[in-house]
Amino acid sequence: MLIKTCGIVVKTQKINSEKKLIWILTKDQGIIKAFCKEGGRRTGGFAATELLCFSNFVLFKSKDTFSVNSAEAKEPFLHIRNNLENLALASYFCQAIVATIPQQIEGTAEPLKLTYLLLQALNKETSNILKIKAIFELKLATLLGFSPNLNNSINGLEFHIKTGSLSQTPKPYSVKLNSKVAEAIKFIINTPIKKSLTLELSQTDTKFLTETAEGYLLDKIEYHLNTLDYFWEIYQTIKERED
Repeated sequence: MLIKTCGIVVKTQKINSEKKLIWILTKDQGIIKAFCKEGGRRTGGFAATELLCFSNFVLFKSKDTFSVNSAEAKEPFLHIRNNLENLALASYFCQAIVATIPQQIEGTAEPLKLTYLLLQALNKETSNILKIKAIFELKLATLLGFSPNLNNSINGLEFHIKTGSLSQTPKPYSVKLNSKVAEAIKFIINTPIKKSLTLELSQTDTKFLTETAEGYLLDKIEYHLNTLDYFWEIYQTIKERED
């Protein structure tokens, strides 16, 4: 049976010199794992089945196994690939998606939309990628059913990482948010993705926002993401060089 879909390649695993396994974040079936040949049709020097490529796929399904019958790259995100910091962050996005989105399950196109739009943003942005990171983390947590609850005034309250709610007394895994960061979190989770990218914060508040968003998402995943470690290593190295 042939299946047409589109999606982003979020993981690849080499089987041998001629064959690999890819994980595709699709618009209608969650993540699909499919076998394919190395190489294939290329756009801008990148094959449609390479990591981070957004491509149109024709998949052949035999029982529970998928293979790529044909694929055409639509957006290889070339500028991300030319910036090590952005590439490291995009790789973190992909690993987080693989860790959270179910395989071969009919559902919403929102995970693909989120990933595609924020990869588009990374493909253009080099100066404020921590904001994009925080938006991804908070939006993904919300898609997973863990939207933070910041409906009350934050005066004198602390944000609890595990529950996503506000508390009057300090607890383990709680952080004290200032009003700008709290409003930023509410803005991100309550507005469309493109509009959330218009958020403006100081460098200090953006750093605090992304640390809070990261802790909140990782608590829900309960899975170590080595790409996140690599991103922060690259980020810190570049900042030290700039200083």
